[in-house]
Amino acid sequence: MCLICDDNTCAVKQNLQSMILSTMTAPAVEEATQKELERIKELEIELRRIRQAIAHLHSRNYEVFYETSDQADQDEEADGES
Repeated sequence: MCLICDDNTCAVKQNLQSMILSTMTAPAVEEATQKELERIKELEIELRRIRQAIAHLHSRNYEVFYETSDQADQDEEADGES
């Protein structure tokens, strides 16, 4: 179980395990862990911004937003059928 996110299939956990098995030093493992945590934080911020942008679009263009997303769903289904 990952100590950071409590997931058994976590990429951070797998990376740390491979580093430990390759006999990396503790400072190197700590540095790699910090980089992974920073990247996770960056991705969380980016995801939050995307969600805010979607909410903003939704509030400003309710009908257009849903027509566009419905069309995108239909296009995706059509691509899957080809």
